[in-house]
Amino acid sequence: ERFKNDTASASVERVLAKLSADQAKEIMEARKPRLPSQTFIGAYFAAFRPRPNVILPDYATAGDHKLLEAQEALDEFQFTKAYSLVNAAIESGLSDHWKEGLAEALNLRGTFKFLMGDSQGAKADFLASTQAWPDFVQSWVKIASVYMELTEAEAAFSAFETAIEKDPNCADIYYHRGQVFFILSEFERAIEDYRHSAELDKQFIFSHIQLGVAQYKMGDVDASMSTFRTCLINFPNRGEPYNYYGELLLDQQRYPEAIEKFDRAIEIEAMLRNPLPFVNKALAVYQWQHDLVSAQQLCREAFAIDDECDAAVATLAQISLQQGQIDDAVEMFNKHASIARTETELIQALSYKNASQAQLEFQKNYPDMAGQLAAMAQGMQPPF
Repeated sequence: ERFKNDTASASVERVLAKLSADQAKEIMEARKPRLPSQTFIGAYFAAFRPRPNVILPDYATAGDHKLLEAQEALDEFQFTKAYSLVNAAIESGLSDHWKEGLAEALNLRGTFKFLMGDSQGAKADFLASTQAWPDFVQSWVKIASVYMELTEAEAAFSAFETAIEKDPNCADIYYHRGQVFFILSEFERAIEDYRHSAELDKQFIFSHIQLGVAQYKMGDVDASMSTFRTCLINFPNRGEPYNYYGELLLDQQRYPEAIEKFDRAIEIEAMLRNPLPFVNKALAVYQWQHDLVSAQQLCREAFAIDDECDAAVATLAQISLQQGQIDDAVEMFNKHASIARTETELIQALSYKNASQAQLEFQKNYPDMAGQLAAMAQGMQPPF
C-alpha cells in the first residue's frame, strides 16, 4: 500500500487504537491500586486551602492518633505515609462520638482513592464523610469532582450547591466549580467563579492563576497578561505564577520571555523541587532553538526530582519521537503507560508505544518506506 492514501493510514490507526484499548482494559483489570506521582498528588492537595489538623478528643483511640499522624505526614508531603496511616486509622477504629474525626478520615481516604483512579470507592467515602459531618464543605466539593469524573454533571453541580448552602463564603467551592466550568469550556462562568474565589480569599493563589488562564482561553490576551503581572507582584516568592505565565508566553511563541519565567520559577522553587518548570523550559528550548540536547537534559532534571512525573515522561517521549529516536520513544511511552492513572491515559500511552514499535519493525523490514510511517506516527495527537 505504501501508505499512499488516507484510507490506509486510517486503517492502521484503527488497528492500533483497538489493540491499545484491549491492552489497556486487560492492564487495568490486573493492576493493583497505586498512588500517582508526588507531583500529581501535591498539585491536587495544593488546590485546596490549608485547614487546621484535627484536635484529638479526650481518651483518644489508637485510630484517632493515627488520623492526626496522617495529617501531619501530609504537612510534610509524605503522601505514601499519610495514605498508610489514614487506612490504619479507619481500620483501628475512631472514637464513637467523634463524628468530625470520622468525616476527616473518610475524606482523606476518599481523596487518595480518587487520586488512584478509584472513583467509585472515592464516591462512597465522600458520601460517608458528608453523612458523618453534613457541614464538612470540603467533602461536598470533592465529591463534586468525583461526579464529574463519573460523567454525572447534574449530581456534581448539585453537590456544589449543597456546599454553598453550608458555607457561601468558602473560596474552595467557587475555585473548584470554576475548574469544572473550565473543563467544560464555559470560560465566562469559570472566570466569574475564579473572581469570586479570589475575592473571598485574596491569598489563595490558584484562583488568580486560573483566572488568567481562563481569560487567555477566552481570547482576552491583554486581560490575561495583566492578571498574571498583578499576580507576580502580589506573590513574588511563589513559583507557580511564573510557571503558568511562562506557559502562556510559550503558547504565543515569546520564547525568551517564557524561558525567563521558567528560570525564575526554578529558582524560587529550588527547595520545593517542582519538576514542571523544567519540563516547560524543555519545550521552550526545543520549539525555539530545536536544541534537543538541552531539552532532553531538562527533562532528565525533572526526572531527578520526580521520576514518575507524567509531563516529563510524555514530553521526552514526544521529543524523541519527533527526532526519530524510536527506541528512546518506546522506552518513554512504556514508562508513561506504567504510570497512567486512568484507562483513558493508558490508552493514549499505549497507542503511542504501539505505533512506535510498529515503526521500528517497519524500519527493519522496509527501510525505504519507513519515512512515510514515521510521518504518520508523528502526526498523531500527542499524549499530553
